[in-house]
Amino acid sequence: MSQSPGYRKHTFARHFKSWLLLFYIPVLVFVFRGTAWGEGTKQLEPLNAPPNSVCKLVLLQNDQEFRIPFALMDCKEDFRLNIRINNPATEKIYLGFGHISDYFHDTVYNDVRYRVKDPAGNVVAGFGLQVMPGQGDDGFIQTRNQVDQGPDIDGSNPDGYTPLVIKPLMKGDYVVEFQIPTFVKNQTRIFKYIDITVAKGIEPIPGRLWSKAWQLGSGSVSSAISATYSLFYIYTSDSIVTRFDCNGMAGGVWDIYSNEWGCSTTGSWNSRRRSIPGNATVKPQYKIFLNDPDSLVFPSGHIGKMNDLKIMNLECDTVITFAADVSKAGNIEILIDVPPYNPNSIAPEDVKLTYAVKPGFNILLPAWDGKDQHGIPVENGTQVLSRIRFINGLSNVPLYDVEDNPNGFKVDIQRPVPASGSTRLELFWDDTQLPSDKLPTFNLTYGCLYSGSGPVSGCHAWNWKNNISLGDTNTINTWWYLPTDAALNLPVTLKLRPSSGLITGTHDVCDGNSAEFSTEPIPFARKYIWNVSGQGVSQNFETTVPDNAFRYLFPASLPKGKYTISVFGRNPQCRDGESVSHIINLHNLPAAAFDNEYPCQGAGIAFTDHSIAADAALAKYSWTVQTPSGGQRMYYDNPAVIVFNDASNYKVSLAVTDAFGCSDTVSSIIQVMPKPNG
Repeated sequence: MSQSPGYRKHTFARHFKSWLLLFYIPVLVFVFRGTAWGEGTKQLEPLNAPPNSVCKLVLLQNDQEFRIPFALMDCKEDFRLNIRINNPATEKIYLGFGHISDYFHDTVYNDVRYRVKDPAGNVVAGFGLQVMPGQGDDGFIQTRNQVDQGPDIDGSNPDGYTPLVIKPLMKGDYVVEFQIPTFVKNQTRIFKYIDITVAKGIEPIPGRLWSKAWQLGSGSVSSAISATYSLFYIYTSDSIVTRFDCNGMAGGVWDIYSNEWGCSTTGSWNSRRRSIPGNATVKPQYKIFLNDPDSLVFPSGHIGKMNDLKIMNLECDTVITFAADVSKAGNIEILIDVPPYNPNSIAPEDVKLTYAVKPGFNILLPAWDGKDQHGIPVENGTQVLSRIRFINGLSNVPLYDVEDNPNGFKVDIQRPVPASGSTRLELFWDDTQLPSDKLPTFNLTYGCLYSGSGPVSGCHAWNWKNNISLGDTNTINTWWYLPTDAALNLPVTLKLRPSSGLITGTHDVCDGNSAEFSTEPIPFARKYIWNVSGQGVSQNFETTVPDNAFRYLFPASLPKGKYTISVFGRNPQCRDGESVSHIINLHNLPAAAFDNEYPCQGAGIAFTDHSIAADAALAKYSWTVQTPSGGQRMYYDNPAVIVFNDASNYKVSLAVTDAFGCSDTVSSIIQVMPKPNG
């Protein structure tokens, strides 16, 4: 949930008219605003957005709803609100804040305090923990126009707000922290306006405000009421800047962060990138800005390239292992084009592999297993075309508890601009781990380029409808990257030997009985070669794919003890794969025996087991009485008390079974004597 149940009801609608008026008026009046820059509300709620645009900074601690301690006092580095100073001799920091309210913006609070710390972790002089500025104080922002104009620096911007001013003494990241009283731990505190500006003289420098994880409020879980149209600029560890356009999504209270891993830092890339039920809680990694990061301080990285690419393994390995020499850290993408060939597109059977690489030589693991995207092994002797690209700025945005995203996202490369000139980036996703009733989708190989028009102008859309949503209390992951414009093509002819199987079946077999075993299908095997070996026996048996089952009768003449069942795959190109084994124990049978009391008509006669156990204790006793007329009765106790109603001959059988399932049966004809006459 994006808020507690009371917040989620559609009483949001009663705020819509006031929001509409609030945001529509500035669009009309201030469309010809000055060129001053600020960082905060001006970017979170852009004036060119629709009138229901809402995106507020949110302070909230709520463990039950997995909220983050964004910008709170003494929070971890991942959640800090940072301001970068590059030259303390010429740059200053200007701060401004509006009223603090609740989720509905109904109540104004004065219980939030703030402070500022320098890059060394010391509290800046004059900015120790103190109450937020109020009406008439320096640093208070009264109107939307003031926040759009930015700070009034030395009287140069009279339409702006009067700021609080920090004169930095050192280079690095300054941190603004806020304190919420402990009694409001599960309540929201929302900034009506906020502006944090770094300026050199009277010239603002955009792209200095950042956090690894922003906590925000869209005012509703329904985009029809209010939605977020903010742009976020993600600065990756290889210095690629991409622009993420929220494009009208609504999540109540939500947070945004980005990383190279996806929803987990462990497991394969295919599993890490999947959307998951619940909260991913993955460590934020990349810096996220409200403007294009200042290129003087956060320069563009170069687009990586591959210096060399080759296949490591010799013919007749079980996999194909690629290796690459690269110019920088980043990721390698390998597209395996399997027949039918599609040199200009990606087909459903084609395979896409992605690997993180370091500068220099890299062996790319895990290797390709020779299967197409559907999991079907490609025939030996087939030539496939591998197209390899270096990909830059791999970015995942796992969004938790965002209910409504009807338009999809739009993502562009900000810098460095690729040689092709196109800035739109393909988006990918895999929601298949989420419940089927929420209509999950996936896009793993084709990629989605946003259109910018139509009802769904972006990519990876989902809807909040009838209080049901794919994103509600789930983590929806979307990823993208900037590929190199040129790909290396490497033809590969498959010549793989069978890999190993896995035998399933019993581990205990009884003397003179048969048992069935099976192996999971072995890729690239055309035949399965089975072997039974042990005391006095070693026999091979052959089955043809797809028959992966094997049945063997263990003769009574075999010595009792351990035997090995093994199997390997064989094909004509590479012969035999690796054998796997399965140990069984061949057991002796118990010897069934019983006695009984004198059988008299109409009396309860006790039948008592005297069987001799073999390799395990007896576990089951089954008595069968066959009547002269052909009827049959069953008893299971020991001893069993049986009443014979007629004086006649009866066949009584005892079947005993031990803990290994081994059994024996003995039968006897019982002559029941008539009862004496009175």
